[in-house]
Amino acid sequence: MNRPRRPSRPTPRFSGFGPDRPPVCMVWPLPACSTAPRSRLFRKTSRSGYLLGALDFVLLGLISGAVGLHLVAHVTLVIGLLRRKPWWRGLVALLVPPLAPYWGYEAKLRGRVTLWLATLAVYLASATAAAL
Repeated sequence: MNRPRRPSRPTPRFSGFGPDRPPVCMVWPLPACSTAPRSRLFRKTSRSGYLLGALDFVLLGLISGAVGLHLVAHVTLVIGLLRRKPWWRGLVALLVPPLAPYWGYEAKLRGRVTLWLATLAVYLASATAAAL
């Protein structure tokens, strides 16, 4: 069974970066079309633009790490409070987070309290820097 071949569509031919090149259009932030290569169209204009992009990733990593460690520190602090008397402080500290370091310090869980406060400080500093 030989089927007849379908004629192929002509493919558009254009060479490199000349006037035959179709324009690349951007809609955001302002409508603009360019015949420049796509790599040059979105390139940062200065070295400081690259540094700002890297700083965004550093701040994102700091915020993510601080939140993760803060959650771990809070849970370990709550578990430490649950294992000591009065045990209900652990349940209350789970629902009211600022009470966890206060009661943890009284229960001599000073390493966990220090980690809790340090991760909170790192999170607040990096979130403030990211907002600027």
